[in-house]
Amino acid sequence: MPGNFEGFGIAFLYPDSWTLESDSDAKSVSIESPEGAFLTVTRFENSIDADTAIERGVSAMQQEYDEIENEALVKNFAGLRLEGSLLRFIYLDLIVASQLLAIVHGGATYLVQIQAEDRDYERLGPVFDAMLTSLCQHLASSDTSC
Repeated sequence: MPGNFEGFGIAFLYPDSWTLESDSDAKSVSIESPEGAFLTVTRFENSIDADTAIERGVSAMQQEYDEIENEALVKNFAGLRLEGSLLRFIYLDLIVASQLLAIVHGGATYLVQIQAEDRDYERLGPVFDAMLTSLCQHLASSDTSC
């Protein structure tokens, strides 16, 4: 049976074999796979728009890692359009892929980061997509003006 997270205006399902950590003060939740891949959602109040959230995420990654490739990314889940960046970089001789996607809903901006080693990223893509679909379905059902 899948796990279910509900908090700070969002809800989504995730694999029960993954580990959940939530920080209500930071309004952030992370789900980590046994292999170390993860999905993190952070809520920003309406003072941060989608572009700013993505720019801040990309900037933080560029400060942390050398030589990051950055390409635009657009995904659609449950009728919601998510825009952001797909970043690729090398860490400990491994190629790492990291998606940064923004969702604006109900007076808040949610920044989603999905990150995994390249081989795990490809294999776990359907799992990440299922979690994003669950998240977007919840948002779409809570307000038809998304």
